[in-house]
Amino acid sequence: MEQSTVQLEWRKGATALGELIFALDRVQAFGKGVPRSDITNWFSQHLNISLKNLEGLISQAKARKIQRVRFLNELSEEFESFLNEKN
Repeated sequence: MEQSTVQLEWRKGATALGELIFALDRVQAFGKGVPRSDITNWFSQHLNISLKNLEGLISQAKARKIQRVRFLNELSEEFESFLNEKN
């Protein structure tokens, strides 16, 4: 059986992806001791997005007065909405 390669493109911006990467790192989603830089490089490579200044992007998120984790909040809200849908 021939495998096809799927090309995905991240469309939510680097800060949103940074939020996701930091959250995945914090919960050790890829295992204990996996460097965040490895996670970042994987996402950057596979989603074709530059994440060279991830720490700076996260500093911007830390400086926000409201909705410091905008993307993660959006994910949570959309998933809750999906779960509440009547099929």
